[in-house]
Amino acid sequence: MTDLDLYAGLPKTGNSLAVWADDARQASSVAVSLAPTPFVPQSLRGRDDRQTAANITAAILTGAELGLTPMASLRSIVVIQGTPAMTAVALRGLVQSAGHEVWVESSSDARAVVCGRRRGSDQVERSVWTIDRARQLGLTGKDNWKKQPEAMLVARATSEVARRVAADVLLGLPYSVEEIADTVETEPQRTARRRAAKEPAPMPEPVLDETPAPGPVADAPLPLPDEPEAEPLADDQITPNQLTALNAALTQDLDLTDRQDKLAYLSGALGREITSSKDLTRAEASRLLDDINVPAPEPTL
Repeated sequence: MTDLDLYAGLPKTGNSLAVWADDARQASSVAVSLAPTPFVPQSLRGRDDRQTAANITAAILTGAELGLTPMASLRSIVVIQGTPAMTAVALRGLVQSAGHEVWVESSSDARAVVCGRRRGSDQVERSVWTIDRARQLGLTGKDNWKKQPEAMLVARATSEVARRVAADVLLGLPYSVEEIADTVETEPQRTARRRAAKEPAPMPEPVLDETPAPGPVADAPLPLPDEPEAEPLADDQITPNQLTALNAALTQDLDLTDRQDKLAYLSGALGREITSSKDLTRAEASRLLDDINVPAPEPTL
């Protein structure tokens, strides 16, 4: 006897849990039939048909709470590292099906503006996503952002507006697939992070500089093209070891290889404009390394 069987005998009048259990039994029956078919997306497939059927059942029940049919639930709900989500297009569809409005005002590879209005309201909500905003958040190094920046900007703005206009409609799955995917660590990033935690970071080229200065690598960082020759460090100035660790973290953990992308990330993280590595203090460097989950380097004596 399963847990669902235990609920089957409960009276359904006024007992929402018993009604839900009955719906779950029916969803489970449908899921068993669907599990072997190609209509089940990869994210819902488990180790075997039994686990796949359980995942399908959960997707159908979740979709039912959002007003979706079983097959629409399979098409719309995606599980990313254990977190269920819906695509931005599906979120927009749910909001529109509830009578609210969501529309794309303008979009390009550099900027997307999406607007929305709740049913019966004159107030227009507007979300603006630019490639600079994405760069400051460290997103532009990811594969989807490189290949289809316009679609990713529209998806981010759509999800933001949908939550503002109809949070009650999206209560079960408020975040989009695109948003959650941006937080997932890629396998190369995971490998690099684990390697960095076990081994000393290799000496890279000077932080934020695309062209290494000539000459052998010394203990102190080489001067950058936009900086004067090295001078004695101020008491609170970033140390050479911190420069090395930070550059490795930006390149390996965040996949930022372009100098301007690195500067944009640092500026966004610190809330002020960073134009050179010499702009950073020791405290700021330590905080950045903590945020990227990189062990702090040994202090330079």
